[in-house]
Amino acid sequence: MNSLTKTYNIKISNVDANFNVTPKYIMEMLQDIATDHANLLGFGWHALRRENKVWVISKIKFQHNIAPNTEKLKLTTWPLVPSRFFAQREFVGRDEHDNIVLRASSLWCLLDLETRRIINPHSIDHLYSGPYLEETSGLGGKWEKLAIDDSYSHCYTRTIRWTDLDMNRHVNNTNYTLYAMDCIDDVNFNKSVSAMEVTFHNECHLGDNVEIFANKSDGLRCVGVMGDKVCFTAKVVFDR
Repeated sequence: MNSLTKTYNIKISNVDANFNVTPKYIMEMLQDIATDHANLLGFGWHALRRENKVWVISKIKFQHNIAPNTEKLKLTTWPLVPSRFFAQREFVGRDEHDNIVLRASSLWCLLDLETRRIINPHSIDHLYSGPYLEETSGLGGKWEKLAIDDSYSHCYTRTIRWTDLDMNRHVNNTNYTLYAMDCIDDVNFNKSVSAMEVTFHNECHLGDNVEIFANKSDGLRCVGVMGDKVCFTAKVVFDR
């Protein structure tokens, strides 16, 4: 129970125009297995709702070399010991030949639903008494810190619709991947995404208008802004 492994099928609907698995589907697989494992460990969505708490993702990054036309991915996830503010979850994905083709890492916050404030993840230790694994996925380095400057230009405005929302009634984290990828132009159209990193700063809700800015000088960096608030930032790395 300290880790969970599931096999996912990569279908035609999960690949892009170049037959590469989409970053959104990678994020969906990570979200799905993380949700299932949290439920098995006793601190999933339903258990936390009874305590008026919920997990919200703060940061997530992945790097992959999943080959085009790959049909199956065996994904494993496990949580690390929480810190005062964050709970870290790691992921490793293997192809049909058992080669590691995906590594990912994520940081989660525990949110009080009444105050909307972050609370210590150890406040739910009573729901999970098992040991934590110490092994990381190997995704080292610092998390990218992005801020708009003169190198960013406005790409488009995204109005949040009903289909953007999840059961927490805010934009599902996988959809921010789409907001960043929609900044791709002709220069990067035929390239594949080898890595991506998304940081979530503020919630977006139905009817919100998010201004998307991008820097395309080296890969793709995106910042989503709503009024005077940064909603999300994203870094996309393409294969050369």
